Amino acid sequence: MLTDGVAYRVDGGNPTTTAAFVTALSAALPEQRDPAGSAKVAVTELEQPERHTPSLKYRARVAVAGIPVLAYLGYTIWVGIAHGLEVIFVILGSVPFFLGLLLLFTAYVLILEQVVLTLRGITVVGTFGFRTKDGAAWYKFTDMDGVERTHRGKNRGRHNRITYDPRDPVVASSQLAWGPVVLKASASLASGLPLLGIGSAMAFLIVG
Repeated sequence: MLTDGVAYRVDGGNPTTTAAFVTALSAALPEQRDPAGSAKVAVTELEQPERHTPSLKYRARVAVAGIPVLAYLGYTIWVGIAHGLEVIFVILGSVPFFLGLLLLFTAYVLILEQVVLTLRGITVVGTFGFRTKDGAAWYKFTDMDGVERTHRGKNRGRHNRITYDPRDPVVASSQLAWGPVVLKASASLASGLPLLGIGSAMAFLIVG
Protein backbone atom coordinates (compact mmCIF):
# COMPACT_ATOMS: atom_id res chain seq x y z
CA MET A 1 0.00 0.00 0.00
CA LEU A 2 1.48 3.33 -1.10
CA THR A 3 1.22 6.66 0.69
CA ASP A 4 -1.64 7.84 -1.55
CA GLY A 5 -3.69 4.69 -1.01
CA VAL A 6 -2.81 2.91 -4.28
CA ALA A 7 -2.15 -0.79 -3.77
CA TYR A 8 0.23 -3.01 -5.77
CA ARG A 9 0.47 -6.75 -5.39
CA VAL A 10 3.82 -8.50 -5.87
CA ASP A 11 3.88 -12.29 -5.86
CA GLY A 12 6.97 -13.36 -3.92
CA GLY A 13 6.53 -17.04 -4.59
CA ASN A 14 7.92 -18.11 -1.20
CA PRO A 15 8.79 -16.53 2.18
CA THR A 16 12.51 -16.25 1.39
CA THR A 17 12.00 -14.31 -1.84
CA THR A 18 9.33 -12.14 -0.25
CA ALA A 19 11.55 -11.30 2.72
CA ALA A 20 14.46 -10.44 0.42
CA PHE A 21 12.21 -8.16 -1.63
CA VAL A 22 10.85 -6.38 1.43
CA THR A 23 14.37 -5.89 2.82
CA ALA A 24 15.69 -4.47 -0.47
CA LEU A 25 12.64 -2.24 -0.93
CA SER A 26 12.75 -0.91 2.62
CA ALA A 27 16.44 -0.08 2.27
CA ALA A 28 15.81 1.78 -1.00
CA LEU A 29 12.95 3.93 0.34
CA PRO A 30 13.82 7.40 1.70
CA GLU A 31 13.07 8.25 5.32
CA GLN A 32 10.78 11.08 4.20
CA ARG A 33 8.05 9.42 2.16
CA ASP A 34 6.51 11.19 -0.84
CA PRO A 35 2.75 11.74 -0.41
CA ALA A 36 2.22 10.90 -4.11
CA GLY A 37 3.57 7.37 -3.81
CA SER A 38 2.11 5.91 -6.99
CA ALA A 39 3.88 8.52 -9.12
CA LYS A 40 7.17 6.88 -8.17
CA VAL A 41 6.14 3.39 -9.30
CA ALA A 42 7.15 1.99 -12.70
CA VAL A 43 5.72 -1.35 -13.85
CA THR A 44 7.88 -3.34 -16.25
CA GLU A 45 7.42 -6.71 -17.95
CA LEU A 46 9.47 -9.69 -16.80
CA GLU A 47 12.60 -10.35 -18.76
CA GLN A 48 12.86 -13.61 -20.63
CA PRO A 49 15.87 -15.92 -20.81
CA GLU A 50 18.28 -15.17 -23.62
CA ARG A 51 17.91 -17.31 -26.70
CA HIS A 52 20.84 -19.59 -27.24
CA THR A 53 22.12 -20.38 -30.69
CA PRO A 54 22.40 -24.18 -31.02
CA SER A 55 26.03 -25.13 -30.47
CA LEU A 56 28.02 -27.54 -32.61
CA LYS A 57 27.73 -30.11 -29.81
CA TYR A 58 23.95 -29.84 -29.83
CA ARG A 59 23.80 -30.18 -33.60
CA ALA A 60 26.06 -33.23 -33.42
CA ARG A 61 23.70 -34.82 -30.88
CA VAL A 62 20.73 -34.21 -33.16
CA ALA A 63 22.62 -35.74 -36.09
CA VAL A 64 23.57 -38.82 -34.05
CA ALA A 65 19.98 -39.18 -32.83
CA GLY A 66 18.78 -39.11 -36.44
CA ILE A 67 20.83 -42.19 -37.39
CA PRO A 68 18.69 -44.80 -35.55
CA VAL A 69 15.51 -43.04 -36.70
CA LEU A 70 16.50 -43.31 -40.37
CA ALA A 71 17.75 -46.88 -39.88
CA TYR A 72 14.48 -47.92 -38.24
CA LEU A 73 12.47 -46.24 -40.98
CA GLY A 74 14.42 -48.12 -43.63
CA TYR A 75 13.92 -51.38 -41.72
CA THR A 76 10.17 -50.70 -41.49
CA ILE A 77 9.93 -50.16 -45.24
CA TRP A 78 11.86 -53.38 -45.90
CA VAL A 79 9.62 -55.42 -43.58
CA GLY A 80 6.53 -53.97 -45.24
CA ILE A 81 7.78 -55.04 -48.65
CA ALA A 82 9.21 -58.44 -47.64
CA HIS A 83 6.78 -59.59 -44.94
CA GLY A 84 3.56 -57.70 -45.54
CA LEU A 85 1.32 -57.41 -42.47
CA GLU A 86 4.13 -58.29 -40.08
CA VAL A 87 5.16 -54.66 -40.43
CA ILE A 88 2.45 -53.92 -37.84
CA PHE A 89 4.70 -55.37 -35.13
CA VAL A 90 7.54 -53.11 -36.25
CA ILE A 91 5.32 -50.04 -36.18
CA LEU A 92 3.93 -50.87 -32.72
CA GLY A 93 7.39 -51.73 -31.44
CA SER A 94 8.72 -48.34 -32.48
CA VAL A 95 7.01 -46.66 -29.49
CA PRO A 96 8.79 -48.55 -26.67
CA PHE A 97 11.96 -48.83 -28.79
CA PHE A 98 12.48 -45.09 -29.26
CA LEU A 99 11.18 -44.21 -25.80
CA GLY A 100 13.77 -46.58 -24.36
CA LEU A 101 16.50 -45.04 -26.50
CA LEU A 102 15.46 -41.57 -25.37
CA LEU A 103 15.65 -42.54 -21.70
CA LEU A 104 19.08 -44.12 -22.18
CA PHE A 105 20.30 -41.02 -24.00
CA THR A 106 18.96 -38.86 -21.17
CA ALA A 107 20.96 -40.88 -18.63
CA TYR A 108 24.07 -40.54 -20.80
CA VAL A 109 23.72 -36.75 -21.04
CA LEU A 110 23.11 -36.40 -17.29
CA ILE A 111 26.27 -38.32 -16.41
CA LEU A 112 28.36 -36.65 -19.14
CA GLU A 113 27.43 -33.11 -18.10
CA GLN A 114 28.05 -33.93 -14.44
CA VAL A 115 31.51 -35.27 -15.27
CA VAL A 116 32.31 -32.17 -17.35
CA LEU A 117 31.17 -29.78 -14.60
CA THR A 118 33.11 -31.72 -11.98
CA LEU A 119 36.35 -31.70 -14.00
CA ARG A 120 36.37 -28.19 -15.44
CA GLY A 121 33.32 -26.36 -14.11
CA ILE A 122 33.67 -22.82 -12.76
CA THR A 123 31.51 -21.87 -9.77
CA VAL A 124 30.17 -18.34 -9.48
CA VAL A 125 27.48 -16.61 -7.46
CA GLY A 126 24.30 -16.01 -9.41
CA THR A 127 21.81 -13.30 -8.52
CA PHE A 128 18.07 -13.83 -8.72
CA GLY A 129 16.89 -12.19 -11.92
CA PHE A 130 13.24 -12.99 -12.51
CA ARG A 131 10.56 -15.61 -12.33
CA THR A 132 8.75 -16.89 -15.41
CA LYS A 133 5.04 -17.63 -15.57
CA ASP A 134 5.62 -21.33 -14.85
CA GLY A 135 7.08 -20.38 -11.46
CA ALA A 136 10.71 -21.14 -12.38
CA ALA A 137 13.41 -19.02 -10.75
CA TRP A 138 16.07 -17.71 -13.16
CA TYR A 139 19.44 -16.53 -11.90
CA LYS A 140 21.85 -14.23 -13.69
CA PHE A 141 25.58 -14.77 -13.70
CA THR A 142 28.56 -13.51 -15.67
CA ASP A 143 30.89 -16.02 -17.34
CA MET A 144 34.66 -15.67 -17.66
CA ASP A 145 34.25 -13.83 -20.99
CA GLY A 146 32.13 -11.14 -19.36
CA VAL A 147 28.88 -12.35 -20.94
CA GLU A 148 25.80 -12.19 -18.72
CA ARG A 149 23.85 -15.44 -18.79
CA THR A 150 20.79 -16.88 -17.13
CA HIS A 151 20.31 -20.24 -15.47
CA ARG A 152 17.11 -21.92 -14.44
CA GLY A 153 17.65 -23.26 -10.95
CA LYS A 154 15.90 -24.07 -7.73
CA ASN A 155 14.69 -21.05 -5.80
CA ARG A 156 17.24 -20.56 -3.02
CA GLY A 157 16.76 -16.91 -2.28
CA ARG A 158 18.48 -13.88 -3.70
CA HIS A 159 21.79 -15.62 -4.43
CA ASN A 160 22.63 -19.08 -5.74
CA ARG A 161 25.91 -20.86 -6.46
CA ILE A 162 26.07 -21.87 -10.12
CA THR A 163 28.69 -24.10 -11.73
CA TYR A 164 29.03 -23.76 -15.50
CA ASP A 165 31.19 -25.21 -18.27
CA PRO A 166 33.52 -22.46 -19.57
CA ARG A 167 33.58 -24.10 -23.00
CA ASP A 168 29.79 -24.25 -23.18
CA PRO A 169 28.20 -21.99 -20.52
CA VAL A 170 24.75 -23.25 -21.44
CA VAL A 171 25.69 -26.37 -19.47
CA ALA A 172 25.27 -25.26 -15.86
CA SER A 173 24.03 -26.58 -12.56
CA SER A 174 23.02 -25.03 -9.26
CA GLN A 175 23.31 -28.38 -7.49
CA LEU A 176 26.70 -29.90 -8.24
CA ALA A 177 26.19 -33.16 -6.35
CA TRP A 178 26.44 -36.72 -7.67
CA GLY A 179 23.59 -38.11 -5.57
CA PRO A 180 20.62 -36.55 -7.43
CA VAL A 181 22.29 -37.12 -10.82
CA VAL A 182 22.89 -40.81 -10.13
CA LEU A 183 19.30 -41.24 -8.97
CA LYS A 184 17.92 -39.57 -12.11
CA ALA A 185 20.24 -41.52 -14.40
CA SER A 186 19.43 -44.80 -12.64
CA ALA A 187 15.71 -44.13 -12.99
CA SER A 188 16.16 -43.44 -16.72
CA LEU A 189 18.19 -46.64 -17.16
CA ALA A 190 15.73 -48.74 -15.14
CA SER A 191 12.87 -47.51 -17.32
CA GLY A 192 14.71 -47.33 -20.62
CA LEU A 193 16.29 -50.78 -20.76
CA PRO A 194 13.02 -52.77 -20.41
CA LEU A 195 11.29 -50.54 -22.94
CA LEU A 196 14.16 -50.94 -25.39
CA GLY A 197 14.03 -54.71 -24.89
CA ILE A 198 10.29 -54.88 -25.51
CA GLY A 199 10.53 -52.71 -28.61
CA SER A 200 13.44 -54.72 -29.98
CA ALA A 201 11.58 -58.00 -29.43
CA MET A 202 8.51 -56.74 -31.24
CA ALA A 203 10.44 -55.24 -34.10
CA PHE A 204 13.22 -57.78 -34.71
CA LEU A 205 12.37 -61.13 -33.09
CA ILE A 206 8.68 -61.53 -33.93
CA VAL A 207 9.15 -60.54 -37.56
CA GLY A 208 10.20 -63.46 -39.73
